[in-house]
Amino acid sequence: MFEIAPPAADTELGHQNRADKCVAHGGIPVSEFIDETMAAIESDTLEAPIVNAKNIREQCQYLFDRINRP
Repeated sequence: MFEIAPPAADTELGHQNRADKCVAHGGIPVSEFIDETMAAIESDTLEAPIVNAKNIREQCQYLFDRINRP
């Protein structure tokens, strides 16, 4: 089983609510998400935070360790 932690991806989801429907909402390109996800699966990386999610995952562990230090 693989755990994929995706970041925000730039899709058309919610485009009808944007003032300028041609503007992206700031997520990563879907192709970049797919490329990194497939690379993680092909290399048997069981826990794979993708792009920006890597930073969130690393920060989460840092805060947990800091709060729970002796």
